[in-house]
Amino acid sequence: MSDLWKSAALNASRLVGRISGMIESGDRGSLAALRKGGDAAYHIVFPLIGETDNRSHTENVGLLIAQALGIMRRHHPRFGNFGRSMRSMWLSKDKTDGVKNRANRIIRSRDRKTLEREVTSMVRWMAASNIRIDFFQLYMDVYFWNERIARTWASTFYEEDV
Repeated sequence: MSDLWKSAALNASRLVGRISGMIESGDRGSLAALRKGGDAAYHIVFPLIGETDNRSHTENVGLLIAQALGIMRRHHPRFGNFGRSMRSMWLSKDKTDGVKNRANRIIRSRDRKTLEREVTSMVRWMAASNIRIDFFQLYMDVYFWNERIARTWASTFYEEDV
């Protein structure tokens, strides 16, 4: 494992653990700040991010995951990649084109801003439908987003029904 992967995994674990603690303790003020985003969320996330070579990228991913977890209010460890969550959403909505189109936009995202915007939008939709998300895995995948991760999400989303 590279030092970069270890650092990202530590940040993901610290962030997801801390926000899960806020959820369990009923810290409504902090969760509202996370859902809203902006400076209030930044002040919660910033102390949880360790030293890194790419601080702005780490902060952006941290803010995305913090906001998403604040919206969802549930973390499902070891559920799988976000492709599985999107597939669960698609199946829960009788394989509607809306879910499929949004999943395709996420999978095809090549720039981080588009990816972050689309993932946040999908999480909001998933929260209303009680879809499971592994936020540690989502952090790692978004942090290291590349063609291989996109293909993995696509493969999981489009796997055959068993």
